[in-house]
Amino acid sequence: MYRRTALATFACTVLAGCSATNGSDTDSEPQPTETPTPLDTFVDALEADGTTISAIEQRDGTVELEYVPWGESDQELASEIGVISGSFFREAEALTADRLEAVMVSPGGEPLADWYADLTWFESYQAGELSDDELSLQILETLEQR
Repeated sequence: MYRRTALATFACTVLAGCSATNGSDTDSEPQPTETPTPLDTFVDALEADGTTISAIEQRDGTVELEYVPWGESDQELASEIGVISGSFFREAEALTADRLEAVMVSPGGEPLADWYADLTWFESYQAGELSDDELSLQILETLEQR
């Protein structure tokens, strides 16, 4: 039962992350801005969702992310993985990336766990070849504690 609850929460979070839009603060004064890079846009989306990024870099078609998780329970961790992977899927085309490799780290920087998300899985989901639960499960099955 608990696994179903965590999986359902994760699936809803991934799908919400894929359809979310980044709002803007219309009350602030206009600031001179540089055109953000796709990686900047991805970082902004993650930070707006409460993700604490320790490091991020893009190499070829892979985005490498280190972050401090905002939760400790399995359900909170699964939810955050859903938020992050959903944001990645939403931004992947602009990033010209086909894979997200993520490392959860402690506040002190010690690696806790690794997971990844592959864009082909999301494309299969969009094509109707994977259900939302199957997409979520594929990502969660990559999670490895260190």
